[in-house]
Amino acid sequence: MNIKIFATFFLATVLCNTKAQTKVTPSLLLKISGNNLEQPSYIFGTFHIMCKEDFTITPALENAIKNTKQLYEELKMDDPTLLIKSMSLLKSDSSLKTLLGEEKYNILNDKYKQITGTGIAMFNNFKPMMLTSTLTMKMVDCQETVQPETEISKIAKTYAIELFGLETLEMQLNAFNTIPLKKQIEDVFTMVNNLDSSKIMMRELLKTYKNRDPELLYNFMKSAGTSGDFEENLLTKRNKNWIPIIEKNIKEKPTFFAVGAGHLGGEFGVLNLLLQKGYTIEPIFY
Repeated sequence: MNIKIFATFFLATVLCNTKAQTKVTPSLLLKISGNNLEQPSYIFGTFHIMCKEDFTITPALENAIKNTKQLYEELKMDDPTLLIKSMSLLKSDSSLKTLLGEEKYNILNDKYKQITGTGIAMFNNFKPMMLTSTLTMKMVDCQETVQPETEISKIAKTYAIELFGLETLEMQLNAFNTIPLKKQIEDVFTMVNNLDSSKIMMRELLKTYKNRDPELLYNFMKSAGTSGDFEENLLTKRNKNWIPIIEKNIKEKPTFFAVGAGHLGGEFGVLNLLLQKGYTIEPIFY
């Protein structure tokens, strides 16, 4: 099973030097201070879809949100046009049948129907990401799921905290479009034909995430194949694009950032990039 699909859609992951890791308890909730900031800001690494029982807005997490003036997620989640835009931007000039060939297309259609209850004809003229999005929902083995970003947005709204996005939907999809369509659909084909393995991989990924250790999670992703062009285009470039936005906002007012946890760790993770800018990163137990 190709871990890259899961890393992309659900990790959206930390302390990034060995010395720091030996002295503090790791956490996915971290305070950003120092470097002449008047007030601290916070960053939290999310997993984009989870079983409801596995995610809780704890008092410490809510307190961090409450003590800020604005919330930045990867996308502006309260944008009412987000779904319409995504449907338009995911239209494809190459049909799924053309990309796969008729034999593989029919196999994929049958397998997809067994998993979701519907065929893939309605997605034939969309990019494979449409299939990936629905399939990954089936990889989480529980009856009721939540999106942590949505839950965080709800808390922010109760405190009249305004919501923003670090990037536009167009920018995010352009990053995913660096993966050739042929490669995307072949990954989907592999996923549906190895459903048990896919679910096992998802469980391992979630288990690693629940350790709340960003560096452990980052290393898991690396060992599972999230490297090279994928890491450069889907993680590193986006992380670097976010840093000027993060810096501008934390200098103006205390801000809470919620991004896929895969963006936090590693040499070019958001946290290490902030450390290089002179900020202090402090893990918070939650």
